[in-house]
Amino acid sequence: MFKPFFYHYNKGPGKLANSSPRGFTVHFKPSDISQRHVWMSVAWCSPKDEFNKKVGRATAQEKDYKLVLIRMVPGLITGCVDHCNEGVPWHEAGQESNYYWIYKYFF
Repeated sequence: MFKPFFYHYNKGPGKLANSSPRGFTVHFKPSDISQRHVWMSVAWCSPKDEFNKKVGRATAQEKDYKLVLIRMVPGLITGCVDHCNEGVPWHEAGQESNYYWIYKYFF
């Protein structure tokens, strides 16, 4: 079993657009159902909180958790990153292999 942890993503400095979020916070908790699953909750950052990690953690813990297979986590994080980077050319977008490092926290 692993300890619950957070992952934060921030698009970086620049003009804040209201059409897409600037970043997100994901909270992972171990599943008591199976070793192959994890509880995951995502909180999107708004321009109002200016990507305050403390606010992101509190919001992520309040959101509903979804039971997800561990092998699907890098793809889901990539989808969240792509949502934050709307309008970026496809060759500069996030790739699932960029988030394989997260497996080391689960095992």
